[in-house]
Amino acid sequence: MHKTLSIVFLGMIALIIGCSNEDDPIATSNSEENPTAEEILTLDEEADIFMFNGIIYNTNVDWVDELTLTKGDQVGEVKEQVEKDHFEYSNGTANKLSVGSPIFEANERDDILIVEEDGEVHYYYALVEG
Repeated sequence: MHKTLSIVFLGMIALIIGCSNEDDPIATSNSEENPTAEEILTLDEEADIFMFNGIIYNTNVDWVDELTLTKGDQVGEVKEQVEKDHFEYSNGTANKLSVGSPIFEANERDDILIVEEDGEVHYYYALVEG
């Protein structure tokens, strides 16, 4: 009986160690910090992101795109567009949005911003930890 418990215990430890993913920057990052542009773009190099007030916002989130939101006040605009492999973002930096695209708050939610570009409206979700 004692030998069986030892084998089960060792098997559980091997399973836990085998399932850890040290190559995943999100999984190995400090869980109390918000994701960075580099972390997001490493996971999905096609992600459409921008930084506002120190937070990375991402679009094309299925459940967010299904919401019906109304624009509130304009809170900013895109100030800089960077290349795909550029990871140093500051407020107003985007990787796909055009410079000058206006950024609006969403009246219904604090964690979503609305951006208008070329007559299209896009919802961007705040990527925050916790």
